[in-house]
Amino acid sequence: MLEKRDGEWGLLPVSFVEEWDEHELELLTESILEGISEGKMIANVAFDKGSIVGFSIIGTEFFGSRNQYLPLIEFEVSYTYRGKG
Repeated sequence: MLEKRDGEWGLLPVSFVEEWDEHELELLTESILEGISEGKMIANVAFDKGSIVGFSIIGTEFFGSRNQYLPLIEFEVSYTYRGKG
C-alpha cells in the first residue's frame, strides 16, 4: 500500500486474508455468472498443467475521463504463484 507520512510517500506491506462463508461465495458466484451471461463481465483464467492458478473478472463498461478504463471486479492468484511475474 502506498502511504504519505511526513510529506514522503512510501510503500507499506499489506497482509490481507479474505474469509468467505459458503453463503457469501454462493452469492458472489451467482452474481459473476449472471454478469458474464449478460455480457457485463469477462472472465480470464490462468492454468498450470490443467489446474486453475488464477483468475480475474473484468467489467465491460468503460469509465474515466476518456473512457479509457475497465473495472477490475475480482482478481485472485494462488499463493504459490504470486510474485512470479
